[in-house]
Amino acid sequence: MRMLFSTGEAADICKVSQQTIIRCFDRGQLLGFRVPGSKFRRIPRDSLIQFMKNHDIPLHRFAGERYKILLISLDAKAIASYAQALRGDGRFEVKTADSGYEAGVLTHQFLPDVILLDHKPPKTDPTNLCRIVRQHENLRHIRIMVSSQPMKTKDTRDLIKAGVDVCLVQPMPPESLLQKVVEWVGR
Repeated sequence: MRMLFSTGEAADICKVSQQTIIRCFDRGQLLGFRVPGSKFRRIPRDSLIQFMKNHDIPLHRFAGERYKILLISLDAKAIASYAQALRGDGRFEVKTADSGYEAGVLTHQFLPDVILLDHKPPKTDPTNLCRIVRQHENLRHIRIMVSSQPMKTKDTRDLIKAGVDVCLVQPMPPESLLQKVVEWVGR
């Protein structure tokens, strides 16, 4: 796995011009270092990934890069079938949580690309999760998906206003969930 990238390599990965990468580097938006005694810049992998997340550039552009998915559910059977479908695809690294505390710890440690929350009122509160995630700079890149029984349009609008990226209607077969996750992580 490559740990350092030139500005040209970073530009190829991000599908932007090399000048754009150089400007972002020089403005401090893309962290890295200059090669001593030269004008060349080098960008560490972690910095490039953070830059891509901050600018909604899909991470799948890294060859072999896997998306991190955190599944939060009180329903052990549903979470197991979803986790199995996502892991079986090969593009995802999956962690699961069955409590708010565990979800909070995993969110900070694992830094997922997507959180999928199984919404069962009043047991789970996606608005609180969104508030917490959206107020932390290193978590704002996370896409939040809520899976729920059919809701009223107003309830769906309230969730989106709170920071949910997409609401999925249950019941949903694992294959359909996989398709939706693939669709959303590529945005």
